[in-house]
Amino acid sequence: MSGLNLIALPLLAYLGPGGALSAIGSFLALLAAVVLALVGFVWLPLKRMLRAMREKREDAGT
Repeated sequence: MSGLNLIALPLLAYLGPGGALSAIGSFLALLAAVVLALVGFVWLPLKRMLRAMREKREDAGT
C-alpha cells in the first residue's frame, strides 16, 4: 500500500448559481423554521399563561 493515500487532495467542486441559490434558500427556510418553532414552543404558551393570570386577577378584583 502506498503512502499517497494519506495525502489530502484539494476538493475540486463547483457550485453553480442554481445550486448556490438552492442552498441559500434551504438554509434560510431552515432558519425560519427554527425561529418559528421557538416562537410556537415558548412565546404562545407564555402568552396564554399571562392572559390567564390577568383574567384571574380581574375576576378576584370584582
